[in-house]
Amino acid sequence: MTAALGNYAIVHIDGEVADFSWNACLTPLNQRTQVLAALRHAITDQIAAARNAALNSGKPLVCSVTGTPIPSAAELHIDHAAPTFLDLAEEFIAGNGGVDAFHILPDSGTGVSYIELEDKELEERWQGHHQERAVLRPVLKRVNLSDLRRVSGSGTPTS
Repeated sequence: MTAALGNYAIVHIDGEVADFSWNACLTPLNQRTQVLAALRHAITDQIAAARNAALNSGKPLVCSVTGTPIPSAAELHIDHAAPTFLDLAEEFIAGNGGVDAFHILPDSGTGVSYIELEDKELEERWQGHHQERAVLRPVLKRVNLSDLRRVSGSGTPTS
């Protein structure tokens, strides 16, 4: 009997998607993918702050893309309007020596891992760049995880 292997992913509170399918777990990440993951990790506090601001604004939560009410905190994701995360990251990478100039810290081996930049000064510059240029917006979870992904057509998260 042959069992079909499905694709599995973890969706973090901030909307970040971590694929943990067999294929993803056994395929090493290329440098560009690692750098983008490290840049995304470096701005988790900014995403969380935007989420908290939306939740604590006292205003009804409304999806910035569809205009539909967001019924609960569990259905709230924070997304990048133009420029997208990828636009901001690619701009920053190009302005800082290209993808090979970014070094990733080795895995700590503690059982909880994420990809992190080795150069903390570079990471702080990225955080400042993102803080200055990002336009974060509340969206419905389903819109962020499906509709916006299809629009990008690249297979790369657009948020």
